[in-house]
Amino acid sequence: ARLTFAAQDVAQGWFTHGRACVLTGAATGLTAMIRDARTLPATLTTPEQFQLDLWAAIRAPLVAGDLIRLEAGCDKSATTCCTKFNNFINFRGFPHIPGEDWLAAYPKAGQPNTGGRRG
Repeated sequence: ARLTFAAQDVAQGWFTHGRACVLTGAATGLTAMIRDARTLPATLTTPEQFQLDLWAAIRAPLVAGDLIRLEAGCDKSATTCCTKFNNFINFRGFPHIPGEDWLAAYPKAGQPNTGGRRG
């Protein structure tokens, strides 16, 4: 599902991975997860617009004038927590643990197996 509406000064991708909560109208109380959010540039015939792609459609009709609260999205990375939300002190992840590709590594003949970084 896709929602498009007029907007000004919305940062590109700010609401990606966020949530749209319907506050008024037939869909009051329903929420939808935002897959992607982007600003569409103004053209000669249309003003700047903001477009949300939702993971699933809202199960009730939305009409012009319905209020929707958009919640900023988080991709659960340490960088986002620090730069976007200025909240790294409460980050509960493990940003310095190697990824899954490291887990699949195995010792190879002719290479040091010290556990340290290869240089």
